[in-house]
Amino acid sequence: MTPTSTPGVSANDAARFLTQSTFGPTSPLISQLQLNGFVDFLNSQFSTPATLTGPRVDAAIAALPAGTDPSNPLFQEAWWYTVVNAPDQLRQRVAFGLSEIMVISANGNSMFQHPEAMATYWDVLTQDAFGNFRQLIEDVTLNPGMGDFLDMVHNDKPNPSKNTAPNENYAREIMQLFTIGLYQLNQDGSQQLDGNGQPIPTYDQDVVEGYSHVFTGWYWYQAGTPTWNFAPPEYRHPMIAFPTHHDTGAKTLLNGVTLAAGRTQAQDLQDGLDLIFNHPNVGPFIAQRLIQHLVTSNPSPGYISRVAGIFANNGQGVRGDMKAVIQAILLDPEARTLSGSNSYGHEREPLVRLANLYRAFAATSSSGKFVVNNSTFNFGQAALYAPSVFNFFSPFYSQSGPIQNAGLVAPEFQITTDTTVITSANKMRSAVYQQPNPNNPDTIVLNLSSQTALASNPTALVDSLNLLLMSGQMSSNMRSIVINAVTQIPAANTLERAQTAVHLIVTSPEFVIEK
Repeated sequence: MTPTSTPGVSANDAARFLTQSTFGPTSPLISQLQLNGFVDFLNSQFSTPATLTGPRVDAAIAALPAGTDPSNPLFQEAWWYTVVNAPDQLRQRVAFGLSEIMVISANGNSMFQHPEAMATYWDVLTQDAFGNFRQLIEDVTLNPGMGDFLDMVHNDKPNPSKNTAPNENYAREIMQLFTIGLYQLNQDGSQQLDGNGQPIPTYDQDVVEGYSHVFTGWYWYQAGTPTWNFAPPEYRHPMIAFPTHHDTGAKTLLNGVTLAAGRTQAQDLQDGLDLIFNHPNVGPFIAQRLIQHLVTSNPSPGYISRVAGIFANNGQGVRGDMKAVIQAILLDPEARTLSGSNSYGHEREPLVRLANLYRAFAATSSSGKFVVNNSTFNFGQAALYAPSVFNFFSPFYSQSGPIQNAGLVAPEFQITTDTTVITSANKMRSAVYQQPNPNNPDTIVLNLSSQTALASNPTALVDSLNLLLMSGQMSSNMRSIVINAVTQIPAANTLERAQTAVHLIVTSPEFVIEK
């Protein structure tokens, strides 16, 4: 059943919804959501075309001086510009979640010099974010960046004379990390147990080997007559099939299914991915991870089960409808109700914190670029730059101490170290106080004009920021501290008052932990 629109949303509820569904609320979006309601916003976002990073990266590559090697920072600039400014905010935010599940990375490999590889992959995620999950896993599988990162590109059939076998990397990770996980799940995300109380594996080594044979015979896209060897990397188009390098033998796959010998490469890919897509684990697996990314690290079993049920059937007999899944996540009572529980919520990822700041205050540079330097040093993360296929942090990570003792997980805390607590706060402070620099047109500057207009009234200033940055959830104690700090600054120093208030808020624990 399609939910009906619910206009008349409070300002705080509107801001909180936008915090979960975008890279950060803005005053115009809060007003729009208050007027039209959650469902209208979702429908509007679902119909907004994807903003692609590829054209911006290609333009930047074309503008490089002759002989200059392109590198990953060109993608980082395009990524920041897009997630801060693009109108398809929900697409971009969901793509970010997907990018931390189906990971590729320019970290430590030759893709650092191919920003078009990262842009092409990111754009696949944004374009498929509202499609069907089955199409998503096929597009991810054939993406050349993924093929490079997890060794599927140039993955050849067995050669007994050379004692070679297909590479198992992508075969293992598409199951373990992208879709079904290691153990059989109930619809609520809990593990199924055997008669001895032990978790039941979803697959074994024979299945990994079977899928490694399914994923043979793919290589870089080439115009004209393609060749299997020595073609230059081509990251803008899906990999192409080389049937003579595909293993046509029988293959053991999930759930005891065996693909017969003598089938085509296309048939093997189709049926192999269909088996993964139709595995009952996919719904709860993807539901839990997207809920963790958008709403809360520790969703209840009921929340996971409700979303997984929508994944299995969107109400019209369709499995894997991402629009329905996203809507179910964001409109679920557990997402829309402030529980007050200490187990609810999650840490805002550092990249999201900075994007929140830039969006809230319409940040710009005089060059029109969005160059954010030293992201990995300051935050422990940069877009599509994870240290490994296991992402920046594990969905199962639990911070030692009270969180671990309570049996809870806190994934983002894995990159919250003694160092990044300081460096991320310094980066946020620098972003708040940055002023136009004639010697550096790339300097990103916040527009605090609305806040300076309120600076003569510290209470009004802080309350407006409480809505915009914290969805009205600032504690009374913190509110008093910030108001008092602002009051200590001479009233004539309106910019300093505004900057002080923003700085104190965006570096506070209450801002970092999103409820």
